[in-house]
Amino acid sequence: MIEQHEIAPQRRGLGWPDVEWSIPAAIGVFAGGIAGSLIGVLALVAFSSETLTSIEEELTPFATAVALLAQIAGNFLVLFALMAKKRVWSPLKAVGLTMKPRDTWGIAAGFGAQLVIAVTLTYALDKLIGGEIPEQAAVTTLAASSGFTEKALIILGAVILGPIIEEVIFRGMLLTNLARRMNGHWAVMISSAVFAGVHLLDPNALYVIPGLFAIGVMLGYMALRSKNLSLPIFGHIGVNLTAAILIIGGEDLVPSTEAIGTVLGF
Repeated sequence: MIEQHEIAPQRRGLGWPDVEWSIPAAIGVFAGGIAGSLIGVLALVAFSSETLTSIEEELTPFATAVALLAQIAGNFLVLFALMAKKRVWSPLKAVGLTMKPRDTWGIAAGFGAQLVIAVTLTYALDKLIGGEIPEQAAVTTLAASSGFTEKALIILGAVILGPIIEEVIFRGMLLTNLARRMNGHWAVMISSAVFAGVHLLDPNALYVIPGLFAIGVMLGYMALRSKNLSLPIFGHIGVNLTAAILIIGGEDLVPSTEAIGTVLGF
C-alpha cells in the first residue's frame, strides 16, 4: 500500500511514477552501486589469486565483470530497500520500470544515435585536438577480454542490466523529480548533464561527455514520450550494444573502428 503523502501530484511533472522520489534517494541508489563494486572487488581478492595491487595496476576483464555486476546488485539492493521503506512493491509503480515488446524499436534508435554521435565526435576531436584520445576503461577492458565467459559477463552488465539500473536512477528517479519542479525540457537537460557528468568517475571519459549528454537527452525525451522506462531502457540497450559490437568486432566489422572506439559512450 502506498501512503497518501507519497503519491506524486499528477497535475505536475510527468504523471509517473506513483512515488515521488527525492534527489537524495537517487544519490543513495547510485552510491549503493559504488559500495557494491568495492565489495565485489574485495570478495574477488579474498577468494582468488588477485591482489588489490594487481587490480589497481591493471583491471582485468574478469575483475571488471565482477565489479560491474556487484555494482548493479548494490544499486538494486538499495532501490528495493527504499521501495520496502515506502511499502511499494511494484517496480512499475515505484520508478516506471517496465519493458514492453512494442518499445523494442528503441534499440534501433539507440544503435543509430550511437553511430552518429561516435562518428561526429571522432571527426570533431580529430579536427580540434588531433593526436591519440584516451579510451574509457570500459572500452579498453571489453576490447582486452578474450574468453567467452568474460565477454558474456561484461555484456550482461554493460548492455542489459546496466541500462536498466541507469534508467531507473537518471530517468525514473532524477528526471521525474526535476520535472515536478520545472519545465520538462529543462528537467531533461539537467538530468542529462548529471548522467554525462557521473561518467567522469573514469577521467578518460572526458572526451565522450558531449556524446553522453546527447544520449541522455534522447533517453530523457523517450521517457517524456512513453511515461515509463520501457522505451528509454531499450534505447539505452541499443546505445551500449552498438559500442559492444564495434569494440569486440573491431575493424573486421567497420573500418576505422579503432578511432571510433575511443569516443563510444558506455
